Formats: sequence, structure tokens, C-alpha cells
Amino acid sequence: MPTRGRNGPGGTRGPNLKPTILFLSEHGSPAAEDPQLESCLEALGNDYQLLVVVPSGELMGAELKARGILTASCRWGEGGAWSSLRQSPGAARELGRLVERHSVRLIYVAGPGPLPAAGLAAGYTRRPLVFYLQRPLEGRMETFITAKFAGLAERILVASQDLREILLRSSSKLHAKIEVFDVNSAPAEHAGRLRELVKKLVG
Repeated sequence: MPTRGRNGPGGTRGPNLKPTILFLSEHGSPAAEDPQLESCLEALGNDYQLLVVVPSGELMGAELKARGILTASCRWGEGGAWSSLRQSPGAARELGRLVERHSVRLIYVAGPGPLPAAGLAAGYTRRPLVFYLQRPLEGRMETFITAKFAGLAERILVASQDLREILLRSSSKLHAKIEVFDVNSAPAEHAGRLRELVKKLVG
């Protein structure tokens, strides 16, 4: 066990540990079935420690723990966008405790499900937030909530031009924060851009 010591605002971590990134995934499946998570692990794993939070950490948690990756679970809502919004204050407090306990330097959200809770947690803890939208939004409610909370992010990454336009139609204020960032095309370029972005926000 590493010696724990004060390092950074609101938490403790050993002096030789890598900076921690809190990664929230909508998936409860193994990492190999989540291209965004696997891409983040490959791009950032050498320089950063990922703490992967899933809605139900059982399946993914076992697979990631076997690879030496930190895991946790948090209930941020089941049953759609309204449920996620309603449960976001309690989930944000859970995430805030994880941020403080692990001296998290950045919150990375893959998917709209955990975004309301992550956005509130980022505000509570004053940590930068990166949001990645990789799937179509389901209906007006999810689109509205996603666009609203995406405004709390320092950077919004979207998998296609169509997703970019959908968010901008809901909130033109997001224009300066959005870039098209398809994890499935040009993997080496994607990994380099992700490292560049995280380094700029975290150091």
C-alpha cells in the first residue's frame, strides 16, 4: 500500500501516484464492449490513473480489477432522462465523495445518463468536466437535459456532426465547446488529441 499524504485540494494521495481521472460510463458491460472506455485506457493509462464508475459495477468491476484499474459504482438513475435528473443531487454527493477520497483531477463522462450527476459533482468539487456523446439522444427530454448539463463541461466531444447539430439546436451557447471526436475512426489521432486535451485541463 502506498503511503498516503496530502496532495492537492480536498484529498490525499501517495506522492508517487498518477493523477486520477474519474470516468463515468453508461455501460455495465466489460470494457472491451465500450470503445470509449477502452480508448481512454489506452490513451491515458500510462500517465493517469482511471477510476471507472458504472451504474452497476459488478460485471465491469471484476473485469477491470483484474487489470489493476480502480472501480466504483453509483446509482444515478434508471428509467430514462427524467429519472437521472431526479436522482442527480444524491448521486452527485456520492461522486463528490469519490472525488475527494481519490484526489480526482478531472471528471470524464461517456454518455448522457450520468451527465446530470457528474455536472453537479464537478460544480461542487470545482473539478473540470469533459463530456463525450457517442449515441443518439432519445427524445426531447433527454436532448434538453443533455444540452443543459453539457454547458457545465469545459469540453464537449461528440461522435458525429449530426450529434453536434442536435446539441447546438438546443443551445447555441455550446458552440465554442464542441468538437467532433469519433473514437472509432483514426484511433491514433484520437488518442493523441485526448492526451492533449487532458494534459491541458489537468497538467
